[in-house]
Amino acid sequence: MSPEPRREDVLRLLSYAPDSAQTAFLGRLARQTAREVAGDRAGVWAAFGVDTAPCSMSCAFCAFGASWGVVRESHEWAQEEIVAAARRYAAEGASWIVLRTTEHYGRERLEALAKAVRAVLPPSCALVANTGQMAVEEIRNLGRAGVQMMYHALRLGEGRDTPFDPAERRQALRRIGEAGMELAHLVEPLGPEHADEEIADVLLAALEAGAKVCGVMARSNVPGTPYGGAESVSDARLAQVAAVIRLCGGVNTPHVCVHPPVSQAVAWGANVVVVETGAIPRDKKEAAADWRGFSMDDARALLLRHGYVVGGA
Repeated sequence: MSPEPRREDVLRLLSYAPDSAQTAFLGRLARQTAREVAGDRAGVWAAFGVDTAPCSMSCAFCAFGASWGVVRESHEWAQEEIVAAARRYAAEGASWIVLRTTEHYGRERLEALAKAVRAVLPPSCALVANTGQMAVEEIRNLGRAGVQMMYHALRLGEGRDTPFDPAERRQALRRIGEAGMELAHLVEPLGPEHADEEIADVLLAALEAGAKVCGVMARSNVPGTPYGGAESVSDARLAQVAAVIRLCGGVNTPHVCVHPPVSQAVAWGANVVVVETGAIPRDKKEAAADWRGFSMDDARALLLRHGYVVGGA
């Protein structure tokens, strides 16, 4: 295991202009690092939003926030629909199948759903849970149900755009490792206003917690939420952050994800892109098919175009 990078080094890499020659050099170096660390292998992160409901937490960037009135009714997808989608994504080559649930779904129900989904997945496809903060034994119960990885994050703006205590989020990250579960953690939701210092701190939190899948996700400015109408982060900045994550993660973080699927970020070392369906906290409406039309075929084509071997990431 290599040591985590120094904060001052992360800040230096983030400080260059996204369209500068220095950042272009870092991008090329990040792509070479992906070749050496990941063996040029890439994968697709296929996520299913299991349920949607107005949420009392009302995070400023989330369409589910009850205070915004964007999502007014609760809805759950049937287990057979989720299992069918998981089977399809796995058959089409997804490396991870992700079950994303709200706090309302319930731990025992999530365990039962995980068992049903795991039963139709090949051994090469990992099952991931993206849900609320959990105790160590609850995480272990998910592991017994077939979950191999948890998605959890210290968000950008934690405690400012969210009601959550950043210290508690950091503790929740540590519990995932204590329970013997692998961690996935993106630097998110990234907007143009986020300073280098905050990005560096969130990235270091992910690396210190041992994230095997890391990366960056742009904020979707959903109309009706506090960020509706706000400026979006540029593709160039998203690609720069992905490159910095690749360079800082080194051998400890073979999988670097970018969402949405920005081509420049894939060219600069990101080897994971996301396909998703169902309930989407970054949209006013649920997705009956692939969100924003980005399919498994599209994901595979993008990764292949940048020289990756797709599958088994």
